[in-house]
Amino acid sequence: MNTEAIAHRLVELVRDKQFLQAQEELFDPKATSDEPDTHPRPKTVGLANILKKEKGFLAQLEKWIQFEVSEPIISKDHFAVRMYTHATMKDGIAVAVDEIVVYEVSGEKIINEKYFYQMPGH
Repeated sequence: MNTEAIAHRLVELVRDKQFLQAQEELFDPKATSDEPDTHPRPKTVGLANILKKEKGFLAQLEKWIQFEVSEPIISKDHFAVRMYTHATMKDGIAVAVDEIVVYEVSGEKIINEKYFYQMPGH
């Protein structure tokens, strides 16, 4: 798959909230995930650890209030997607995150995802 096909497949899966399937199917085993420096875990290395991080987030989620995923903006080896998540967590806290995620593709797999957003209170 080329970058465009990967981008559209990722958007399709993520819109259906198939986050783990998207990562398992589209990410390289050595992929990295970068969050803002204010995140408790700013860098995650390896698909197994990225899946673990995602499972941890999903386990904390109580209810989706709103979830939007834009069409991708695609270049040769990168694509970007805007995601808006408004959800209630199991601890009762409502979170709203408006983010841009930039993905890097190499060898027909995503090798890096980088999140751009403001942490609440920062």
